[in-house]
Amino acid sequence: MKRIHDGKKLNQFALDQLAIFKQTLIAVKPKCIVVSNAFGSQIVREYLSEDLVWNENKGFHILTLNGNKVPIFFTSMLSGQRSLDRWSYERLVWHIKQAVKK
Repeated sequence: MKRIHDGKKLNQFALDQLAIFKQTLIAVKPKCIVVSNAFGSQIVREYLSEDLVWNENKGFHILTLNGNKVPIFFTSMLSGQRSLDRWSYERLVWHIKQAVKK
């Protein structure tokens, strides 16, 4: 079992699901990834940590998948209770648009 930061452990089923997630990302070749759940972000960041780099100049993480560099954003929920306020959401949308511009 792999530990995540708060001491919880991921069982084999969770690790298998993350492996499928990574394989799917490689196959789909997304232009950008948004993980919109705080706990999910923590899990994905830990699992992909070897392929993940913070870009200080651009203000987001870069995930390298089979040599392809993909912007990845970690955020909390986008709607509902305990979600981003509308102005933070607006900034996130702007930031994503900037990241996918070529």
